[in-house]
Order: sequence, then C-alpha cells, then structure tokens
Amino acid sequence: MRFKRIEIKNYRSLEDATVDLDGLTILIGANNAGKTTILDALNLFGDSVRRIGAGDFNDRDRPVELALTMSCKEGEMGIPARFCIDGEFTIKKRFYLSDGRVALDTVARVMLNSDFEGLRGNILGSEIKAEIKRLKQGYKDMPGYKGGKAKWLKKFEKYDLGFYRTHPNHPKVREEYVTWDVQEAPLEHMLDIIYVPSMRDIANDGEGGSGSYLARLIAMAIEDSQGRGSDLSAAAKTCVSDYEEYVRVVRGGVVGEINASLAKNSGRYAAGSSITVDVVPPERVLPSPVPSISIGEGGRAINIGQAGGGTRRVYLMALLETISEIQGRALGGRHASRARLLIIDEPELYQHPQRQRKMLLALVRLAGDGSVQAICSTHSPYFIDLKQIAGLRLVKKGRPTKILRTTFDRLMRQVLGPEKSKLPNGPDELRTWLDMNATHWMTEGFFSKTAVIVEGPGDRNMLLATASAIGADLDRHEISMVPTNGKPKIPHVMRLFIQFKIPTYVVWDLDYRPGSQPGAAQRVRNAGIMKLASGRNDPQYKDLEKTEINGEFSCFGDNLPATLVGDLDKCKELLNGMSEYAELQEAKRLDASSTDQKAYMRHQKHVLNSKETVFNMLKAIRDKDPDRLKTFAAVRAVRQLEAVGEKNAMEA
Repeated sequence: MRFKRIEIKNYRSLEDATVDLDGLTILIGANNAGKTTILDALNLFGDSVRRIGAGDFNDRDRPVELALTMSCKEGEMGIPARFCIDGEFTIKKRFYLSDGRVALDTVARVMLNSDFEGLRGNILGSEIKAEIKRLKQGYKDMPGYKGGKAKWLKKFEKYDLGFYRTHPNHPKVREEYVTWDVQEAPLEHMLDIIYVPSMRDIANDGEGGSGSYLARLIAMAIEDSQGRGSDLSAAAKTCVSDYEEYVRVVRGGVVGEINASLAKNSGRYAAGSSITVDVVPPERVLPSPVPSISIGEGGRAINIGQAGGGTRRVYLMALLETISEIQGRALGGRHASRARLLIIDEPELYQHPQRQRKMLLALVRLAGDGSVQAICSTHSPYFIDLKQIAGLRLVKKGRPTKILRTTFDRLMRQVLGPEKSKLPNGPDELRTWLDMNATHWMTEGFFSKTAVIVEGPGDRNMLLATASAIGADLDRHEISMVPTNGKPKIPHVMRLFIQFKIPTYVVWDLDYRPGSQPGAAQRVRNAGIMKLASGRNDPQYKDLEKTEINGEFSCFGDNLPATLVGDLDKCKELLNGMSEYAELQEAKRLDASSTDQKAYMRHQKHVLNSKETVFNMLKAIRDKDPDRLKTFAAVRAVRQLEAVGEKNAMEA
C-alpha cells in the first residue's frame, strides 16, 4: 500500500490543490506558497482524531476537505474490498466550523448506485417494501425484505456497497463518500506517519519520554529482536510469567486483606454496602525500557539539549533512518502492516552544503527500498537531485495554487526536444545526463523568479560584475544566473525550467567572428535558441548576425568577451594606467600572435573571467564618465534582464 496523492481544499492558503506523491517527494516554492500546509495536511492523517483550528479555514463558510488516496489491493491492511476501487483507496477528512468550534467527519470513497438513494437513511419498513417493489424489475438480485428491518438493512448495505464490483459499467453508478468508522478501523492502524517540523524541539528525546523518536526506536528494535526468536524473546516470556505470578500473590494476599478491611469499615457508614478493589491483570506485553541518550561532541559526552542545532538535526536524521532500517529488516520482504510516510519540513536546517547532500542521499536511499515513502520541503539548491526530478513539486501561489511537476517521459520528449544528437536513450541515461550536467547554479534556478541562461561561468562572472558596477540588484528580483557549459545545452536547460513554468531569459554568443562566414549548423542553432526564447518563429530574427538586446533575449554578434573588449577599448583614455586594462592589452597581443583557431581569445577570456577585474574597469569608467558606460552592450543586457526580472517578480 503506497501513498499516491493528497487533495486539499480550503485549508489555510490552499483553496484547491492536488499533490501527487512519489517514493521521495521534494516540495519547493516561495515563502508562504503552501509547502508546510501540504505537510501539515498529510500529518492530519497520522491519527483518527487530530483536529485543526478555526484559523485553518481559508473560507469559514466552507468545510476543509483533505482527501488522501492510496494504492491498494483487495484485503490489504484489512481494508474492505468495496473501498478498494480500481486499485485505489481514498479516505477523506472533512472539518466543519460552527460557532467557533470545529467538527470532524471521516469518510471513504465508494461507488454507489443512484437508484438506491431512496433505500438509504432512516426510512420505515413500509417505505422499504414499496421501494424494493419499484426497483425489483431492474435489480432482480436485490435482497428481499425478510426477517425484519435491521436484518434487511445489513444485507442491503453489503449489496449496495458491493454493487460496483459486480456491475462496474452500470450507468447509474457514481462516486460517493460514506462514513468511515474510526473506532472500528483507526487510521493509525493503517498509516504510520512520522512528522518532523522545521523547528522540532528534540531536547526531550534525550530522556526517551513517551512519544519521543528515541522511545519509538527502542520499542521497534525490541519488537524486531523478539520477532527473530532471540534470547530477548525468551527473557521477555519469563519476565511476563514471573510478573503474572507476582500479581497473583498480590491479589491473593494484600488485596484480600484490603477488601476485608474495607468491608468492615464501609458498613459503619452505610449498612449493607460493600466496597471491593482489585488489581488489573497485566497484559502479556512488557513496556519498553525508558532510554536516554548523550552525544559525543568535541571529545566529551553532552546531553542532547546542550548540542548545537546542526548536531541535533543529524541525530534526528540518523534516528529516523535507523527506524526505517529496523522496519525493513523486520518485514524481511513482506508487505508492511501499515503504509509508512516520513514528513520532514526543511531537513537542510543548520547543515552545511556537504552535509545537506549527504542527508538528501540518505532520504533517496530510505525511499528507494520501497518500505517507506518520504516528503520534505526545502529552500536549498543542494537538496534538489536532478536524477530524482520526477519527485520534484514546485508550489506556486495563486487562485488556485499550482503544483508543477514533470515526468521522465515528458523530459525525453520536451526537455531534450527535437535536437537528436547525443540524446540520452531511455530514463536511465537521462538520469545520468541530468546528473552530469547539474550544478548548484542550475538547481538554484528552480528557486528563482527568473532564470537567466548563459553559456558558461565566464559569461556569468562578466554579467554579475557588470551588474555590481552599475548597481543592478538582481537578487532583489530573485534572478538566478545559470551557466550551461556550452551553447548546445542552452535549449535543454531552458526547456527544463519551462517545464516548471519558471520564466527564462537567455544570453548567448552568436559566434559570428569578424571576416568569416557562419556555418549552416551555427545558424540553425542560433535560430533555434531565438525561437525558443521568443516563443515564436519571428522572421526578423532569421539569419541575425549582430548583437541584439531586447526583452526576450540578448545575443552578441561575436561573443560577450569580444563585445566587452571592444566597448572597453572605446574608453581606453579612461583606463590608461590601470593594471587590469594593461593585463587585458597584453592578453590581446598574445591572442593576436596565436595561430591556433581553437584558442580564439583564450588569453582575453582568461582575464575577463575574473569578476574583480571586470568590475574594477567598469567602475573606473562609471566614476569618470557614467554616460559612456550606458552604451556598453553588457550594461544594456543587464539592464534589460533586470527589467524582465522585475516584471516576472511582480507577476509571480
């Protein structure tokens, strides 16, 4: 049994949202988009009676509805067959607000025949007979009214709920929800949900108190050991037997003496009255020992409450992973008795990047063995693994909230697109391609409101240095600069962000060198990027060979370094005497003397790859003649992408 999706209506900021669940599901999105609300909604299914408050209603005149759908097989986890519909079981919690008080109704999905509506509810026996007579012609297998109303209702309920299974294509069958008896079938007996909020105080875990993860770990380890027939199992049986003997002696001696005394004394106050006490016979299950824990830090053992936030978080993750390992070992390949879901809000808290990656790998491994599913929210680019991109969910605020995702099939068709050269063959190779081309810059782009796609880190450095020199605050508009490590990869990366409806702006080189004719392949590649960036096949962009800067893209006739050098040389009187400009001139001399065509502008690019060098030269021009700087192509490109980013941020 697996968690498939949750549908959320009218809960906090989420008016209507559906989240599909994978083995590992990662939620990303802006603050207040609803990520934690999704996690809290899932956690509400952790037990049968968990409630919400009046402030959790988006619209107080409508109920909050949370529907959790699981995959299921007939008889799995004791779920009656009538609730397992087309391989799915859906349980819904409906919360109603009245006079400041919240009421809860738990229902489950079934398929019912609308013709039988008149037989449901509180009706008289005479009405039942009349309705059966009316329907009998069309439903000859309907149970007749015999043995009284109560007996017939029991038979009819079974017939009613099972009708869909015997008549799946009947035109009168429709989806309905019927009351789920939480007393007879508590949710916690089917679902095992562990929730780790972003600010969970785990100091009490050090004492292993009731409800602590530490106490749960010890209890599970003991149960696992006993299940494997260890010495612990024999010791437990002996202990239970000895304790039962102890209770028998107490009941026969001490309790008897107390009752004799109570009978004598109570008669003094009320003649003929009697009071009797007894001790409750013990269950044949021993309570788990109360554990405690200390953490080694800096060569000394300390209480967990004294440990730093990062160390506490590591302890928590290690504990949860150990719980899962024990659960998996106890199953031994069998199906779990409960569907298990681990929910973690911002697991990256207090962790440096390397440890964040380690924690992500632990979650991937945890969810990979099939014994547990995991879902978490994150604000960290280090907590996105593009190999697991099918489990990524981008939560976008709106009416309604949008949950954006992709699939490997869609990636094969659209992200890699029509370019047929060097394309991965199948999902496994696609995962490898994503892994080899992923960088923290690329994963940061999933958190941006505009992803600016550039060819390489050198272009990124030049544009960021230009932005700093002119005072353009790209971070204010949540703009990320994403290098692709080569022009051929630009369309692939653009489509990757387009899948999640993240606005893109592309900056690239046309590579039309002075004095040479561009090849057909270069023209096709540039035209393809222009079409993808503009969203249309615009004739004005056909065979474009010069620098073009607009609201859809920026391209440079030769390349960005050559364009920047040309603009700097126009201001050489303002740069004379600067060591950075002298270094650039020496690089030009070396490049001019080189006969290696593949090393075009190698030395100049090396100089301009330094953000500090570019910034210092542009700052010198800005301080002496700011109007001259406005004519620079790099400056115009930065101003344009800044304007695009500001517009996208306002519309997000």
